[in-house]
Amino acid sequence: MFLEDQLKNEFRKKADTIKSPKQLDQHIASLYHSHHDKSQRKDHSFPLKFPRYALFAIVFVVLAGFGYATSKLLFETKSNTLNLEVRQDTIIKMKTISKDQVRSNIAEVKENLVPGEAALIYFADFENEAHPFFKEMPGMIVSKPIKVHTYEQGLKMLDSMFHSYKKPIMKIGNYSFTNAFAGYPLDGGLTPDMINRLDKLKQEAKDTRKNVIWEKLDEIPQILPAITLTYKNDKENKIYLTLKKINENTKLETTIDEDSSFEKLMVHNKKAYFIKNTNQFLSSTGEYEEILWIEQSEKETIIYSISSDSLEVTKEDLLMMANNMN
Repeated sequence: MFLEDQLKNEFRKKADTIKSPKQLDQHIASLYHSHHDKSQRKDHSFPLKFPRYALFAIVFVVLAGFGYATSKLLFETKSNTLNLEVRQDTIIKMKTISKDQVRSNIAEVKENLVPGEAALIYFADFENEAHPFFKEMPGMIVSKPIKVHTYEQGLKMLDSMFHSYKKPIMKIGNYSFTNAFAGYPLDGGLTPDMINRLDKLKQEAKDTRKNVIWEKLDEIPQILPAITLTYKNDKENKIYLTLKKINENTKLETTIDEDSSFEKLMVHNKKAYFIKNTNQFLSSTGEYEEILWIEQSEKETIIYSISSDSLEVTKEDLLMMANNMN
């Protein structure tokens, strides 16, 4: 059997074992519509549609999934519902297409989206890369989420998804709340059905002899339900606070290249990890640093992520943001 078929079959088997509870979908939708019905302002509305895909998935570059022989395990952390691994890979860098070209293609697609829309992109050049990750998953999802622009609206989004969470304040140091949205700071996720749809785009690329093919999606898929709050200072440096909800037993892997680094920390008396990725082509600067930790209660498991792709943001800035959540 070809590697592609093996990967897809393994992916589908794992995906089929993890289901999103229907009661959660109904609970979130009920809370959203209750808020939406009371609001008349256009920017109060925000989509909380979380498609009922399995929670196990491969997230492009940030979350990868099959432990290739070129990667080594840096560390692993576990809770009752989550197994999180961080790996370092020696050949994950792209060589046949530049990071700038990928970012340019993504920006061109996003120009054709309106807030609330997403697109699936196929990159023919990825199949010429040395690393099997690019060859077997030569695409990504990009989106333009609807954003809310007041701190109170951001908290309402968090309240609608999480039973109990560490609450960020409106202003932390010289960083102030700017907006909030459903999803993650970086694009790139692939849900199981999106992998199947790549075959169609691949054929279209062959027929048209184009290197990049994309199509709009009916909604913005999410690997894990998540809310992101954006903070910004007067120099336009941004820090993202992302809360991801784990509902069922889930395994996630984070892959960084050999030039990237990680460090173990303590945040809120929990083990935390600082990861600096110097080859993140999905970020606007090519770099991405993040502090993440996990908190678990009887009702839910939450992954907290404090991240930035601004070159002037330091690890100390991220720690300041993390330590000011209560």
